[in-house]
Amino acid sequence: RVPMKQAVGTSLLVIAMNSFSGFLGYVGRVEIPWGLMALFTFIAIAGILVGTHLVRFVSQWALKRAFAAFLVVMGALILYQNRSVL
Repeated sequence: RVPMKQAVGTSLLVIAMNSFSGFLGYVGRVEIPWGLMALFTFIAIAGILVGTHLVRFVSQWALKRAFAAFLVVMGALILYQNRSVL
């Protein structure tokens, strides 16, 4: 069994790599709003720092439930956004 904290970290790493590969596919093809990207990067880094601090106070049970809810919401959002091709 993989500890929940390790599973969350691994999942986020996969998401980051997927996002970065998508970003590389767009570089040179479209105009990238660098200011907006910098803002999102700053917010993400702040979230990482806050999350790293807060995870010390969250139980494994609560973390599992929150992560499961996040996955359900993201899955529903992806299905909704792609409803025309389903």
